[in-house]
Amino acid sequence: ATVKKFFCIFAARNYEYGFPENGQHAAFGFINNVMRQDDGFKICYQTLNSVSQTRLNELRTELAIEGKSTISEFDSTHWSVKKVNLVEVLRDAGIMNCFPQ
Repeated sequence: ATVKKFFCIFAARNYEYGFPENGQHAAFGFINNVMRQDDGFKICYQTLNSVSQTRLNELRTELAIEGKSTISEFDSTHWSVKKVNLVEVLRDAGIMNCFPQ
C-alpha cells in the first residue's frame, strides 16, 4: 500500500461550513496499515502531533485543499491524496518544527 509512505492529516469535518469549532484540532501522522475488512478497508494510523484545524483552513492553497473560505474539502467526509510536501508546508507555516530541513 503506497499510502503508507506518506505523512497525512486526519481531520474531522468543520463544525460549520468554512469554520472549525473553537479549539478543533486535526492530527498529523501516517498510515501504518491498510486491511481488507468486509466489503471495504480498515485504515490504521499513528498520530504524531495535533494541528489547529483553523490554521489548516488558512493553509488551504498551500495544502491544495479545494474550496474557498466559506466551504472547502474540510466540510465533507472523504479522503484524498495531494501532490504537496506536507512536512514542508507545515514547517514553513511554523506548525511543525520537529523535522529537519
